[in-house]
Amino acid sequence: MKKELLMAKLRKGSLVIAVICAIAVICDLYGAGWAAFICLSEGSGMHSGTQFQAVEICTAFLIIAGTVLAAGLMFFRIAKNGIPFTKQNVRTLRIIGILFLLRSILPRLTGMLISGYDAFRISYPNLSAFDITDAYPIIEGLLFLFIAYFVRYGAMLQQESDETL
Repeated sequence: MKKELLMAKLRKGSLVIAVICAIAVICDLYGAGWAAFICLSEGSGMHSGTQFQAVEICTAFLIIAGTVLAAGLMFFRIAKNGIPFTKQNVRTLRIIGILFLLRSILPRLTGMLISGYDAFRISYPNLSAFDITDAYPIIEGLLFLFIAYFVRYGAMLQQESDETL
C-alpha cells in the first residue's frame, strides 16, 4: 500500500473515531447528569445504598467522559496532521492510563465519602473497606501506560527519520 493511501486512510479513520468519541462524551455526560439528578432528588425515596450507587455511577461516568475526551482529541490531532507518533499523543496515552487507574478506585471512594461507610456496606455487603478497587480498570490503565512506551518509541523513530531527511 502506498504511503499516501495509507495516510489518507489513517486520517479518515481517525476522524471517524474522533466523532464517535465526541458522541460518547456527550452520552457519558448525560449519564453522569442523570445519576447526579437521581442522587440529589429528595423525593426519590432512595436509601443510602442507592445513593451510594448513584454517586459511584456519576463519578465513573465523569471519569469515562474524560478518558474518551482525551482519546477523541488525540484522534482528532491524528486526523489533522496524519502523524500518530508524537510526544503529545504519548502524553495523552499516559493521561488515559492514569484516568483508568483513577477509575479503579475513585468511584467507590467518592461514594463512600459522600454517602458514608454504611451505604458502602449496604451496596457491597461482601466487601471490606479495603476492597474499594476495581481490578479491570487497573489492568486497562497499565495497558495504556505500557502502550504509551510503544508510541514513544515510534515518536523517537519518527523524529530520527525526520532529522535524517
